[in-house]
Amino acid sequence: MPPSFHYLPEDPLVLLCQEVAALLAKGAIEKVPVPVVGRGCYSRYFLIPKKDKMLTLAQVLCALDPGDWMVALDLQDAYFHIPILPAHRCYLRFVVGHYHFQFTVLPVGRTSAPRVFTKVMAVVAAHLCRLGVSVFPYLDDWLLKAPSPRTVVSHL
Repeated sequence: MPPSFHYLPEDPLVLLCQEVAALLAKGAIEKVPVPVVGRGCYSRYFLIPKKDKMLTLAQVLCALDPGDWMVALDLQDAYFHIPILPAHRCYLRFVVGHYHFQFTVLPVGRTSAPRVFTKVMAVVAAHLCRLGVSVFPYLDDWLLKAPSPRTVVSHL
């Protein structure tokens, strides 16, 4: 038996529909196939607790030396680079209006998403460190550090 759905008033629904259209265009979500609509795990809320063992400003400041240069990178739609197996998409469903959708990539807002993303990106950060790049990852925002402007630009 599918869960009962709460329909939103018009204004928030318009905004949600715009966001759904953007996610569909990026391939981050897909429509749930009609034969399985109402089955699977539907979420009404995607809440993120505000506790985590993330990099802090104090840690970055301790790692800086006088004269260091830094560059900030913002990984656009970072979570969308981590695909969800088709068999597991049924656990990431939601409804907007009367339409059913499921995520095809790691969804922003799931409580486990920051941890999953951090674990995947730790492999990338470790590889960069082995190449001599000083990197400070914080979810989808990364800082690169080098002793000169030329070196920090070469790390991009």
